[in-house]
Amino acid sequence: MEKELLLLGLLRKQKMHGYRLMEFIDSNLHICTDLKKPTAYYLLEKMEGFGWVIQHEDSNGKRPAKKVYEITDLGETIFQSTLRSHLEKFEPPFFSNDTVYIFWDTIPELDRINLLQKKKSIIENEIKNLEKIPEHFGGTQILLDHQLFFLKSEQEWVEKLILKLLTNKVKQT
Repeated sequence: MEKELLLLGLLRKQKMHGYRLMEFIDSNLHICTDLKKPTAYYLLEKMEGFGWVIQHEDSNGKRPAKKVYEITDLGETIFQSTLRSHLEKFEPPFFSNDTVYIFWDTIPELDRINLLQKKKSIIENEIKNLEKIPEHFGGTQILLDHQLFFLKSEQEWVEKLILKLLTNKVKQT
């Protein structure tokens, strides 16, 4: 329901055609969603069927007509209900990449250290990129703060893991 919430929330601010909606998501919200165009169009169609959004065709001169979506009163009710229920609940994070740690002892320890140092460097770059974003207000800043907090926490965890491996290596010699 998270992706529907995103689409409804954006349509609350402004009615938009699907391409513009996806362009906005790709440009501005890629740090918090992996919503792809086919999925977005599927969800918009599904939400239209539920009566959460309506669409009408907007033609501009000789250009082909575009489907413009707008939220309905029912969509607003669903949006508010979903927003409130998501805000109050906690779902433990699921890190899809954690499976590697189950099998990581099949990689020599020195290689693990080098790979983790590369990971740390990538995380540091992500932190720098987020810190370059100008301060926003309201929910957007909260989202950015949450992402930054997670990245810094992940960076600290990777650093501790590298240190642990290095300490073990010294003990072995």
